[in-house]
Amino acid sequence: MYRWVLASAFFFIGLIAYMDRANISVVASFIMNEFHIDKTTFGMLNSLFFLAYALGQIPAGILTQKLGNKTMIILGLFFWSIFTILTPLASSFLMLCIIRILFGLGESPIFVSSTAFNNNWFGTKEKAMAASFVLAGSYFGPVIAPFISVWLLENYGWQSVFYVFGCVGLIIALIFYIFSSSSPENNKFISKKELNFILKERFNDDNNKTTWKNFLKNKELYALGIAYFCVIYIYGMFMVWLPTFLLEAKGMDLKSMGIYAGAPWLCLSIAVAFTGFASDKILKFTNDYIKARIHLAILGLLLFAISVYFVVYSNSFFISILALSLGFGFIGFPIVTCWAMCIDKGRKQAATLSAYMNFYGCIGTTISPLVIGYIVENYNWNLAILINLIPAAIGILALFFVKPQNQAV
Repeated sequence: MYRWVLASAFFFIGLIAYMDRANISVVASFIMNEFHIDKTTFGMLNSLFFLAYALGQIPAGILTQKLGNKTMIILGLFFWSIFTILTPLASSFLMLCIIRILFGLGESPIFVSSTAFNNNWFGTKEKAMAASFVLAGSYFGPVIAPFISVWLLENYGWQSVFYVFGCVGLIIALIFYIFSSSSPENNKFISKKELNFILKERFNDDNNKTTWKNFLKNKELYALGIAYFCVIYIYGMFMVWLPTFLLEAKGMDLKSMGIYAGAPWLCLSIAVAFTGFASDKILKFTNDYIKARIHLAILGLLLFAISVYFVVYSNSFFISILALSLGFGFIGFPIVTCWAMCIDKGRKQAATLSAYMNFYGCIGTTISPLVIGYIVENYNWNLAILINLIPAAIGILALFFVKPQNQAV
């Protein structure tokens, strides 16, 4: 069915978005040598991206409501691809910082717009599965990015990594422009039967007004934001520091790192796809949003906490890497369910609510690279890993205050 074809397109949009993000981590040592910076400064460079990405969330949500999700996705793809290409052309560290800021702003509409797309195109009990496509693509990007990036930098220099992936993003933007639409009513490729199914099964309400006053008065949304902040804080450590952790803490060479760095992301991709399927199935058979969303999210954070123990304290290299990979995968449980809850609670305001939630997450990824960089520079990697138990615990507590069945606006 055509809506799932477009969901597959979001898999590839998420794929290239996160390959573009992950590439700077793969070439971290080259960047640090090129611009003569230390780990703390490199962490700051990545934090600038996430800060700009965070600041772009609320405007992206508002613009998505006004211009449509298709327009914002294409604009985002175009601008972040251009700034990816410009990255190796930076003549100074200041210029590199400016490019990373603009790159972050370019990527800011991606998840917000995809959430609005999912609300328009999918039935009420298809939301988690639909959300999992762009998320699975996003997290599969870093699975293959190390292989491709290491091959490119070894054969053509680290600069080629950014040129190649930037051009791929522009091609995807063109394809999406031709075949997509903001809503099924305006798409010439969808069948009448599928259109009727979507119109019958999706959320239908007349609330098209952005109600920030209601958002700011809603205690559940603060809890959802705090939970997502904690989850994405943990994710930010893996996003920025995983390759360096494998090189330094585990003593890998560049080629081995290229292989093992993909394992945690592969686990996350599988977990995201599983969670999307499982959450919707639980909702379909029980009609219980707490079981389908909250319980799965809490389970993921508990399993992550258990995995951290084995990452730090296991004397076996294999068990440590396995625990690292599985632990990161378990973070996929709360990630998917949080995005599904944005649609459950936001409905036609899903873009705005997802921007609100993702803003919290972006603050988490802004802080995380700085904190981890400081701890590693001044203490050790074990402490940097263990510190993630704190946001995991806070995230679990926050989730108890979220009721996904309650409409937020």
